[in-house]
Amino acid sequence: VQYVGWSKAVTSRGLAGVNYQAHDPRRTMEDSRKDFEALVGYLRTNAATLGIDMDNFAVWSCSANSSIGVPIAASDMAGLRSAVIYYGAGEATRFPLDRPVFVARAGLDNTSLNRAIDALVARAAAAGPPLPCAV
Repeated sequence: VQYVGWSKAVTSRGLAGVNYQAHDPRRTMEDSRKDFEALVGYLRTNAATLGIDMDNFAVWSCSANSSIGVPIAASDMAGLRSAVIYYGAGEATRFPLDRPVFVARAGLDNTSLNRAIDALVARAAAAGPPLPCAV
């Protein structure tokens, strides 16, 4: 329900919102990344019909899906202009310098998750400008 609500909040501001759901949680990270790339391919192919601009889009990922969203946010994917990583972490050492990435974490929640988020922010900051991070 929260993911649908976030998509509705985005669309209420005049942006297009797509709620991506992984097919099967037992699939590998590579399978999930390919699923996401297939979604982006579909959106690009149908952008005119859907009324969206795939030369300017953002990725929002949260919780366990951040393990997919973080590497995508760090990639050189055409048209990707910004990213929000909400309460999750993933593998990346740096993000493109021209792409704003916002990372949010909960200060008093799961200690191991917070350590993973802190490590992501530290790795990225060591390789380039610091990431905005809200606690």
